Amino acid sequence: HAITVVILIASALVGIQTYPSLDGKKGLAVLDAIVLYIFTAECVIKLVACGYKPWEYIWYKGSIMFWNVFDFLVVVVCYLPLGAGMVTVIRLFRLLRVLKLVKALPELQASLENGIY
Repeated sequence: HAITVVILIASALVGIQTYPSLDGKKGLAVLDAIVLYIFTAECVIKLVACGYKPWEYIWYKGSIMFWNVFDFLVVVVCYLPLGAGMVTVIRLFRLLRVLKLVKALPELQASLENGIY
């Protein structure tokens, strides 16, 4: 579950970057870029795995693949040259990837379904 670790790192980065004194640090920017490249590679690998049916990345067996669409849009938007105000919005969207962990971690999913926190 390497991607789970990357999601946690990305979430921590989003939190750290909300502090004005830490935002813009070179080390954080490099780590942020590495995380973006990993998420980009994940999208590309999933698309390549679809072979001659790339639409299956979005639509598979009669249902939409929400997390694939969401991840793809977040990755694409991260590469767009946007103003400083939009960067905060993108960071918040990236933070929503944490919700993916509910799917990846069955214990967390069971706890949320039962209302036990």
